[in-house]
Amino acid sequence: GRRAGGLAASSGLFRSRRLRILRRCKGMARSSADGPASVLAPAPEAPSASGGTAAKDESKLAAAGLPESAQGLPETTLRNIALEAARVGNYYAEPEAQAEVLSYIREQFERLLNDARWMKKYTAKNNEPNAFTERYTVAEILAKKHEADGYDVFVQPHEALAKKQAEEAAAAGPRREVDPAVYGELQDGLIEAAAAAAGEADPVGTDELVELLEGCAKAGELTAAVYCGERLEAVHGESLPDDALERAFAALKPLLRPSAAVSQPRLTGPWEETGARRRFGKLLDRLGQLRKARTLARDGDAADKAERSKRGEAVLGDLCAKLLPFLLKDAGCAACKRRGPMVAEISRVCRVSGLDLSTPVAWDILRILEQRGNVAVSGRDVRLQADESGTAAAADTGSAAQALADSARELQLLDELARERLERRAQRRKARERSKVSKKSRTAG
Repeated sequence: GRRAGGLAASSGLFRSRRLRILRRCKGMARSSADGPASVLAPAPEAPSASGGTAAKDESKLAAAGLPESAQGLPETTLRNIALEAARVGNYYAEPEAQAEVLSYIREQFERLLNDARWMKKYTAKNNEPNAFTERYTVAEILAKKHEADGYDVFVQPHEALAKKQAEEAAAAGPRREVDPAVYGELQDGLIEAAAAAAGEADPVGTDELVELLEGCAKAGELTAAVYCGERLEAVHGESLPDDALERAFAALKPLLRPSAAVSQPRLTGPWEETGARRRFGKLLDRLGQLRKARTLARDGDAADKAERSKRGEAVLGDLCAKLLPFLLKDAGCAACKRRGPMVAEISRVCRVSGLDLSTPVAWDILRILEQRGNVAVSGRDVRLQADESGTAAAADTGSAAQALADSARELQLLDELARERLERRAQRRKARERSKVSKKSRTAG
C-alpha cells in the first residue's frame, strides 16, 4: 500500500511538472510570435506618399521607354541587361530593315527582365560596372550605338574594347616618326600658301599644294591637310586637274580613320580653325562627287548605267503612284501587317490586273511606298496608309488594267534593275563576312 501510494504521488508530481513546462513553452512561443513582429514590422507608410512614389517611378520608366519590370533596378544593372539583350537579339539586316532588329532587341530586353531565374543567376555580373555601362545609356545600348561606334556586340565589353584596339592598331600599322626637318618644310610651305591666299605673296603652284597636302596627311595633320585641299578648290574649282584630284583624294581618304590623325597638331598657323573633322568630311564628299562625275563623263558604260538606273526609278515611282489607289481599296493589302505578306499581296493585285510582277520588283514597290510615307513602319509591323494625293486618286479609279498598261512595257527594265540591286547587296554582304573573318584571324594571330 505504501508503495502504491508513493507511485501515485510521484506520477501526480510528474504530471504537474509537465503541465508547467507546457505552459511555459506556450508562453515563450506566444511571446516569440508577438515580439519580433512588433519589432521587425516596418512602419506603415502613408498611402499618399507611397502612391506618389509609385506614380513617380512609373512616369520615369515611361519617359525612358522602359517596361514596368525595370522598376527598382539600378542603372548599372539595366545597362548590363540591355547589353545582353543586344548580344542575343542582334542579327544582320539591311539599313532599311534595322527597325525590326531594334524592336526584337527590345523584346529580348523585356524577356530578360521577366526571367527570374536568369536574373538570379547573373545578379553579381549584372551589378558590376564595365566600360560600356559607364559610356552608354540604356536607350543607346538598345539602339546599338556601341555597334555603330565599331565595337563587337557579340562579345564581352572588355573583349570588344581589346578587339577594336587591335583592329585599329593593325589597320594603322606602325606609325613612323616624322623627321623634324620635314615638319619644318611643311610649316614653311603652309605659311607661304597662307600668304599667297591673303595676296601677300606669289601664287603657289598646284603641284606644290598637292605635295603639301600629301605631306600633311602622311604626318596625320588633319587641319593642315584640309586647308590645302580647300586651297586647291579655291584656286581651280571644278576644273581641278585629274592627276591633282586623284592624288588629293588618295591622300585624304586614310584620314577617315580617327586614329590616323594626331591628337595634338604640330603645324600651327592661320589655317587652324574649329570643326576640322566636319570640314574634312565635306571636302572629301565634294572631291568624291567630282571624281564620280568625271568617271561618268569619261566612261560611256558608267554613264549609261547611271541614266538607266535613273529612268528605272522614275518608272517605278510612276507605277507606285498608279498602283496605290488599288492597293488601298484591296482588303488583303489593308489586312497585312508584315512586309513579306504585303509583297505577296502587291504581286497578287498586279497579277489580277494583268501585270505579272516578279518578287524583286514587288519588293522595290514596297520600298518606294515606304519612302513616300504610304507604308507606315513600326518595328516589324507595316500598315498601308493613304496621303492626300492617294486618297483623291482612290476616289475616282477606273480599271486597274488600263491604269497599269503603260507600266507593263517597262517591266523588263524594272526586273533587271531589281535583280542587279539584289546582286550588289549580296556581294556587299559577302565582302563584310570576308572582312570579319580576316579581322578575326589577324586579331587571333
